[in-house]
Amino acid sequence: MTKRKLKRAVGGSTYERFIRLPHYMLKSRAWRTLPDKAKSLLIEVWSRHNGVNNGEISFACSEAPELLGFSDSTAARMFDILIGRGFLVVVRDACFDTKSKQARTWRITAEPAGGKPATKDFMRWQPAATTTPDKNHFTVSPMRPTDLIHETKDRKLMKTVSSVRPTEPISDGSRFHQCNTYNLPTRYGSGDECRRSGTAPTEMPADWRPAPHATHAAVDAGLRYSDIFPAVERFRARHLGSGEVSADWDAEWLATLRAERRKEGTSGLC
Repeated sequence: MTKRKLKRAVGGSTYERFIRLPHYMLKSRAWRTLPDKAKSLLIEVWSRHNGVNNGEISFACSEAPELLGFSDSTAARMFDILIGRGFLVVVRDACFDTKSKQARTWRITAEPAGGKPATKDFMRWQPAATTTPDKNHFTVSPMRPTDLIHETKDRKLMKTVSSVRPTEPISDGSRFHQCNTYNLPTRYGSGDECRRSGTAPTEMPADWRPAPHATHAAVDAGLRYSDIFPAVERFRARHLGSGEVSADWDAEWLATLRAERRKEGTSGLC
């Protein structure tokens, strides 16, 4: 293949080669959630792109210890991530036999290849959906005392709970959940909160951070990634060590974000 001549700048010197990282890629979810070692490996492969050899870029896992400082098995795992997220495509697999030794050749999807435009597969990557419990799903019967699950309806009831059936009026003494007897300084951990979650309220753990599904919900609703860390720190400073309790701190954080954005007059998180 004839190599394309490099353009010459004023004065006759050649342009320096560089790697262009476009903003749309840096802002993509695939890049933002990419491990640092995978980013280093991608840039190392990208540095071998000379403008005309995309699809013929050779890089073996055995080169990683010397160039990047981590093992070839780690490099193999990072390659799997880069392939899965659409940054790299294997054009020719590795072949090591008695006749020849050939490393894999790669195509970088952010660059044109073979006269065709860049496919940018990473822009279509989405994280695997995680199954989260439905906050509105009743794990207990709403017509029975809330500390008795369905499986106990035919067993002998505790003496502290009214033994009435769903078709009978519920007496005043059995209407309230045990959470109503907690001496709480704020609204967190009220009887309604306990009934929704089915768990006892607790104080905010010292290492609390929002779960991935809560972070994704905030981003999908319009919150920028750069705003997540300040929002989490404000929420932690307000509630950590305050004595307040909640059955679901992730839900409380999202509710606080909604209130803040309504106050600011911005959309999203509704």
